[in-house]
Amino acid sequence: METTGFSTADRIVEIGDRGCWMMMARTLYEWSTLINPMRIFPMGTVHGITAKDVAVAPTFDQIADDVARRVEGRFLWPIVRLFNAPDVEVGV
Repeated sequence: METTGFSTADRIVEIGDRGCWMMMARTLYEWSTLINPMRIFPMGTVHGITAKDVAVAPTFDQIADDVARRVEGRFLWPIVRLFNAPDVEVGV
């Protein structure tokens, strides 16, 4: 998940889902989409996503039902990529 900033007032600009078979540490599928936050936000210096990138993307309201179906009944394990270390992921 990527956002327009770091406060609770900011909005999502990208969301993704990765299905894994944990016993074999194998990725079964990956899905992600950009989201139009319906607001102006500064250049994406952290994540590289710009207002131009999301201009034609769906809004969160348009994909909310799909996201809910994807996570229903599943164990969620957030992954945080450490800044400046793209090969390192930390489970939260």
